[in-house]
Amino acid sequence: MKAGQSLALAAIAVVLVAASPSAQRDQPEAIVALRAQVKPRPPRQLTCGPGRYESTTEACAAWKSADAAETAARYSLWGVLISGLGTALLLWTLWETREISRRELRAYLRVEPIGQGSVQPERRLSLPFHIINYGATPAVECCVQSCVVVRPPDWAWSHEPNNIDQLHENRPAITIHPDSPSLIKLEMDAPLSRDVHSAILQGRAVVYARGRVDYRDMFRRKRHTSFQIEFHGSDAGPEGVGGRIRIAAVGNDFS
Repeated sequence: MKAGQSLALAAIAVVLVAASPSAQRDQPEAIVALRAQVKPRPPRQLTCGPGRYESTTEACAAWKSADAAETAARYSLWGVLISGLGTALLLWTLWETREISRRELRAYLRVEPIGQGSVQPERRLSLPFHIINYGATPAVECCVQSCVVVRPPDWAWSHEPNNIDQLHENRPAITIHPDSPSLIKLEMDAPLSRDVHSAILQGRAVVYARGRVDYRDMFRRKRHTSFQIEFHGSDAGPEGVGGRIRIAAVGNDFS
C-alpha cells in the first residue's frame, strides 16, 4: 500500500515540475537548438528546355515558341507527304482511266479464213482470208506480211531460224473500218508441181502459212496481229474431198 502511494506521488511531482514557469521558459530554447541542427532544404531550381517550361522566364517562353514551331513544321511535312501521295493516286487514276478508254475505243484486228482456198496442180496455191476489225474505231496504215511454204507434217517454223526474213509485203497500207472486212490472199511464189500437190492431198506434206498485220490505232499507237494456219489435204473438205484449212495451235497473238 505504501509502495503504490509512493509511485503516484512521484508522477504528480513530475507533472508539477513540467508545468512550472521555469520549465516552460526552457522549451523554446530546446526547439531553437533542434532547428539549428536541421539544415534547411535548398529551393528546387526551375529549368527550361525542350518540352520543359517550369518557369515564366523569357528563356522558357523562347523554348516554348521553338517547340511549337518544330511541331508545326512536323505537321506541315506530313501534310505535304499526304498531299503528294493523294496527287500521285489521282494521276494514276487519271492515267488508268485513259488507258481503259483507249482499250475500249481502239481497233482490234483478227484474221479468218474464207472457204478452202485453191490448191491445184500447176497453179499457184492461194488461201483467201478476211481481216476483220472488231474494235470501235478504224485501223489505219494496215500492212500485211505473209509467207507460205510446203513442208512435212512434223515441221515447225522454228526449224528455219531465218524464216522471219522471208516475210514480204503483199498489200499496200490500207484502212480497215469496224465491221468492214478486208480480203487478203496468201499465195506461193511458184505453182505447185503435181508431185507436191499429190503429197499434200495424201497427207505426206502440209501447207504452212503465217502472217502479220501491222497497223496503228486512232491514238497512233503501233499494233499488230499475228496468225498461223495450216492446210491439210488429208482432212475432209467440201463433199469429203479437197482438204481443209486449220488455225495453228501457236503463233496467233496480237498487241
